[in-house]
Amino acid sequence: MIKANTQGKENIVILVLSALLITIFLFFIDEGYYNFKWMANVGNWIPFVVYAVAILAGQLLVSKFLLRNFKGSAKTPISIIGGAIIGVLFVISVIFTNW
Repeated sequence: MIKANTQGKENIVILVLSALLITIFLFFIDEGYYNFKWMANVGNWIPFVVYAVAILAGQLLVSKFLLRNFKGSAKTPISIIGGAIIGVLFVISVIFTNW
């Protein structure tokens, strides 16, 4: 019987969910002033998507490139935390760049 390798797919799902949860938390404390009223405003969903995509891209960068030879159970948590930091810092640096 052929065994399908689902480790990569499971890792992607975990990274997507963690990126969304981190972004929801950030918007809960920043945009919503500790509530979820920000969700009613369509204009808040644009930066939400930008932050979520940036955090996911940072997580994938850490997971696929920086930790590509790393084997172990700590790869996913390191990817989540490191990628979230990289993604948020990237968005903040783009916002405050003087073009």
